[in-house]
Amino acid sequence: MGRINKIVCAVIVTLFSGVALAQNNTNSPYTRYGLGQLTDLGSSKSKAMGGVGFALRDNSQINLLNPASYTAMDSLTFLFEGGVSFQNANIDDGSTKLNAKNSSLDYLAVQFRLKKWMAMSVGLLPFSNVGYQIVEGRVNEDDPEANVAFTHKGNGGLHQFYTGIGLNPIKGLSVGANVSFLWGSITHNISMYFPNASESDKRKAYNDKVSLKSAKIDFGAQYSYPIGKDDELTIGAVYTPKMSMSNDTETTTVFNHQVLKEGSSKFDLPSSFGLGVAYNWNKKLLVSLDLLHQKWSKAKYYDKTDAYLDYNRISVGAEYSPNIFARNYFARIKYRVGMYYADPYYKIEGKRAAREYGVSAGIGLPIPKVKSQLNVSAQYIRIDGRSDNFLKENYLRINVGLVFNERWFAKRKI
Repeated sequence: MGRINKIVCAVIVTLFSGVALAQNNTNSPYTRYGLGQLTDLGSSKSKAMGGVGFALRDNSQINLLNPASYTAMDSLTFLFEGGVSFQNANIDDGSTKLNAKNSSLDYLAVQFRLKKWMAMSVGLLPFSNVGYQIVEGRVNEDDPEANVAFTHKGNGGLHQFYTGIGLNPIKGLSVGANVSFLWGSITHNISMYFPNASESDKRKAYNDKVSLKSAKIDFGAQYSYPIGKDDELTIGAVYTPKMSMSNDTETTTVFNHQVLKEGSSKFDLPSSFGLGVAYNWNKKLLVSLDLLHQKWSKAKYYDKTDAYLDYNRISVGAEYSPNIFARNYFARIKYRVGMYYADPYYKIEGKRAAREYGVSAGIGLPIPKVKSQLNVSAQYIRIDGRSDNFLKENYLRINVGLVFNERWFAKRKI
């Protein structure tokens, strides 16, 4: 391994370790509901292209969204990839505005060939995040002792470790599967302060904590069809069956640590289906469209199946590569844009809480003298409450990804 590659590895470890130790992923009050804010599972390339990925095939980067894509890589290549994000959020409830800054580790993954027709990937990434603090007051004019100030806090989330295989059984067709293990805990805290009550009754607080773990399986397929000499059309699909989650739940008082309730409830991960199409023109322009549907309305949450609504998303993205083989550095830069629209699964007062949409743009910068690449992109995301009393959130997110690409399996000449 060359000196430059060693420096690249050191930068990866230092950057990702620092962010992982200090990450604080969200401040959104919407994460009070369900399993929290679902993370964008795409790689740094996907994030720059509006979140597309079901039909993408890239021999120099890892596609986390479809395990069938693993077979696109070079048989002599070992890929190591990771991404971090830095976020500025503005949250508005109509009368109060909140600004918050966050950073997070998005993913770490490796990928390599096992056979000419088989490739494998292993990785770690977040699945959902919870983080909020809400303060509200209630005044009772008939009974001043019932006046109360509430503080709602939440934190936690789920993490996902996956291992996957991609196969290329016949020319043009690739299939694959990821097997994942999900784990984590989510805590919701309610503190109540009664200013006019007796001293012993002024404060009350409760913690609800649920610890969850589950398996998850994703099946993927891609079919690529050449059109002419240099053009190619790819269709991709991913299916995830519904899975039950094992769990432990506990409700306690904060001040005397009395356990009020413990046991387990029924929680589910939903079934989901994604479909994508990508067109690669002359190995310069790549355009892709994705559709995703997750059946959260049929997934149980604390034994109930009416806690969520279905999640739907449409994404479109493009990548332009002037000339990846050119000697001119700027001709080898990859330029990316994208946008998406989504209906989050949050359900408040019996109806869909918000709509979400975003735009993104980024570049892929080749690192001189090695085959590695630095991906940088910016996303603007807006979440609009569907009712006047629901929150509006604006996010500016900077994503940084580093792809370490090394020909580890080539024989060295003596």
